[in-house]
Amino acid sequence: MSKRVVSLIYACVLMAGFGIGVAAFGPLLPELAENNGLAMSQMGIIFPAIFAGTIPASLLVGVALDRFGANRIILISIPVLAGSAIGLTFSRSLPLLLVLSVLIGAGGGAGVPTANTLIVKLFGRRSVAAVNLLNVFFGVGAIAGPALVSLGLSLFGSGTPVFWLAAAIALACLPYFITASLRAGPPIDIARAEETREERRRSREQARHQEWEAARGRLQAVRALFRSPLLWLIGWLLFFDVGTEQTLGGWMAVYMQLSTRVAMTTAALVVSGFWVAFTVGRLAGAGIGTRITARRVLAGALTTACAGILVVNLTHGYTVPSIAGFLLTGLGLGPVYPTTMALIGTTFTTRAGTVIGATAALGTIGGMGLPFLEGIFMDSFGPPGAAGLLGAAVIAIVVFSAASLLRIARKGE
Repeated sequence: MSKRVVSLIYACVLMAGFGIGVAAFGPLLPELAENNGLAMSQMGIIFPAIFAGTIPASLLVGVALDRFGANRIILISIPVLAGSAIGLTFSRSLPLLLVLSVLIGAGGGAGVPTANTLIVKLFGRRSVAAVNLLNVFFGVGAIAGPALVSLGLSLFGSGTPVFWLAAAIALACLPYFITASLRAGPPIDIARAEETREERRRSREQARHQEWEAARGRLQAVRALFRSPLLWLIGWLLFFDVGTEQTLGGWMAVYMQLSTRVAMTTAALVVSGFWVAFTVGRLAGAGIGTRITARRVLAGALTTACAGILVVNLTHGYTVPSIAGFLLTGLGLGPVYPTTMALIGTTFTTRAGTVIGATAALGTIGGMGLPFLEGIFMDSFGPPGAAGLLGAAVIAIVVFSAASLLRIARKGE
């Protein structure tokens, strides 16, 4: 078995462990609130804390990757993720809970893009299938996480051991990445090693001048790009899309418990079902995307999501229809993010990376803000208010998607 295939296997296992931990958060909110002496309305603060760690880590990791390599970044992110996840099970105060949440966000913000970058570099032109497989394993973990919480509540009266399992999976990958890092060794530039001190000084000065000129040129191009209305339309699309996904994953179990009075063990299984539908939606979008345009994929996905969230809003207190509505919503939301990425790639052909980075940052802010707002709505207006906020967010996705597609169509004329 080749080294790159072995690296892919370990990266997939690592991503599955991350998916377990992320998806377990929602069903564990009541238990974490009780452990830390908090009301459920206060637990929304977890989501901004997580993304407060994710945003700077995601921004810094790009620079660190070029200097230290992917394996070394993973070596740092695994202990941070595992240690903070285990620490959450022992937290009994709000300050500690927030610190650990920030660390989890930082570990994930560094680890996930690094794992993707590692596979892209290893597989080169064949990386499309490998990277898709890597992210499918996140979905597998996200499906398993809430189900394991339900099992833990049934067997032990506590779901927090799921964080121990996620940490154990990540730590089990650590020896391989240590070996891979040592095998890679430090980057050595033989030509520069043979230069004299004066030549190295001149080379550094010339390199700094070239970097300054290149940075100035990039800055001017980015300034022009950020004046594009289309970039901001897509950014707000992702703001509401990522925010809605995180809100559903984080608060669905609590909503089901308050709205239909089902046990948390059952509510956690509903969250697993949502992630199953979400993953199926992405797989379906990838399949039909080879036969129809991205616009049609997006239109069909959002029609499905709208139907699902409408059912949720019309069936407060009814268990089976509410579950069906959430599953339908997950099925529809699944293809939205990757399809939007594809639209960016075909529209901003020369600056796709910059646009993806900028719009993804707005998406991260949405993933931080909407779940926090949902906690306030849940506490102030109950399940109907929480469902109404989700409905408004889905409508916003539709509005910004339509506006983006209209701009793209005009741009192509």
